[in-house]
Amino acid sequence: MNTSMAEHPELVTLNAAFFQVPVRTIPLEAFNISVFLAEITPEIADVFLERKNINRSFRLPQLNRLKRAIEQERWEVNGETIIFDQDGRLIEGQHRLKAVSETRQTIWALIVHGIDRERFKTMGQGAKRTAGDILGIQGVKNSRSIAAALRWVYRYENDLMANANPNITDDELADTLPDHLAIIDSLPFGIKCHSIAAPGMVTALHYLCRKRDVAMANHFYWSLATGEQMERGDPILILRERIRPKVQKQARSILRDEEKAPIIANTWNLVRKEPGVRIHDARRIAWHPKEGQKFPKLL
Repeated sequence: MNTSMAEHPELVTLNAAFFQVPVRTIPLEAFNISVFLAEITPEIADVFLERKNINRSFRLPQLNRLKRAIEQERWEVNGETIIFDQDGRLIEGQHRLKAVSETRQTIWALIVHGIDRERFKTMGQGAKRTAGDILGIQGVKNSRSIAAALRWVYRYENDLMANANPNITDDELADTLPDHLAIIDSLPFGIKCHSIAAPGMVTALHYLCRKRDVAMANHFYWSLATGEQMERGDPILILRERIRPKVQKQARSILRDEEKAPIIANTWNLVRKEPGVRIHDARRIAWHPKEGQKFPKLL
């Protein structure tokens, strides 16, 4: 569609008082494009899916997220559209229709008909709205770090610490913040540890630990961040030396956050069980996933 339309006879300027600035528009009918708010029943979804390009496969994680949204009554008409080309071929929205078909539940959705199929390749160029974006819109400061921390908390609470991409939508994740508001108070400790581990991960672990002992959690993560006021053999000092990037490079062993988190948890559990304990190396805080060791439960 040509974007230079200043001379188009049907060009209309919207009310500037409402939109703050004048917006020039053209009725979609001028391009044989129609937009509807439609009731999509499972039967209708099945018919629409017969019109999809057979070469396009379904992405199971995306499909499962949409099914869960429908089943949990979280589906909303949010401006996203199901799109058909000028010949009635489905070019966008197959996952939404498949979710309706498989859940056998009805939704309402916007349908656009008449888009040139050659324009399909230009779709999806906008950035996906993340949980951090949603929290930022809600006015949460450091929203991306808070979202990352909430994801780690969700993984811990659902025994998914080995899964970096748990099956939870960004809006669902953002909705968990009211249940974990104290995580905002843990963020400074996560930020302070930024040179050692991901702030979101450390923020989440501090939050989970402070639920058990606030003062001890504050001391533990402050010590981990700074390395100050610790004697030789202190488990936190051994931990710091084990997971610090500098030491890792010297040892040619780069630890992922999924590997750092259980070592931090093991160290926390050790100092909780044995106050004042001293160790000679990292063996007592090591984590052995290949031997079937699961992520440790925080004490």
